Amino acid sequence: MKLNSLIAGCVLLMFTTNAFADSILVNVINVSKYGPPMFSSNDFENSPLNLPWFARRLARQAFPGGEIDTVSCFIYKQLDAQAREVLGKYIASVDSVEGEYTDAYYEKISAIAKLAGVKPVLAANLNRIIHGPSIYEKDRFRGVPLSRKVKEMLKKHPATNDVLRLNYLLLTDCYPQLNQSAINASGTITGMLRKREKLTHIEIFPAKLPKESLQDIWVVLPTASRISIAEIVESMTNGTAERYSFIFDERALARLKGWGSDGTTGERIVNGSKFGSFKNNREITLPCSVQEFESVFGIADEISRRVMW
Repeated sequence: MKLNSLIAGCVLLMFTTNAFADSILVNVINVSKYGPPMFSSNDFENSPLNLPWFARRLARQAFPGGEIDTVSCFIYKQLDAQAREVLGKYIASVDSVEGEYTDAYYEKISAIAKLAGVKPVLAANLNRIIHGPSIYEKDRFRGVPLSRKVKEMLKKHPATNDVLRLNYLLLTDCYPQLNQSAINASGTITGMLRKREKLTHIEIFPAKLPKESLQDIWVVLPTASRISIAEIVESMTNGTAERYSFIFDERALARLKGWGSDGTTGERIVNGSKFGSFKNNREITLPCSVQEFESVFGIADEISRRVMW
């Protein structure tokens, strides 16, 4: 009886592991390369709801559940009069729109944001705040999950030149809606005794990269041998897009996603088996290791690992 129970338990464990291998029990690695410490209108465009969520939290100085948000209390007090006025009018207009989570709703709130000019006003205010003294206080950020990079900087008591980067990272830790990374990579960790890491997806945000990096990173596309990200952006945007991202995966496909200034989105899938760096004279394909990633893009700013087994 005990043997049968043990066998049944092993079978159940194997079934459970297989069933949840792609979700709960997967060991995950994420690698980030930061862009310049500066906010722009593009940082609110990762999702149609990012701007409303951020605006409400900031203006109400509270989390969605009603708990006091000490960071938002501080930031709101630092906003200038124009920003507070624009923020208030924007939230009132968005709250009056019905049919949340529909295409019509997204189009309306996008039009409201553009008409109110709320994104550039918020970006300008956030940039002014982070260019000031350190915004960190232990009680103020007590409930904020801080990234490894921020914790390292706080231990070193950053000098004047590092305060700008620290303030920038503190806000992106506090408000996940604000995209801080110029390049994101993700993948899996396998192996029981000896862990093996492989990155299977890389997403590049051209708007967060300096011009020299856009010209340095190249991709192999069907129509060209090596073409820089800068050339791709120029050929695809024609001055009509606010933000583009390039998603590469291990199937050797590149999804070129674009967000227009009118709130529309577009996506094109092309073969893109390789990408690399002109400067470093290195190329990689997916899946790749963290070391291979860094050989093209430089040392990662943030590496996080979630190991479940």
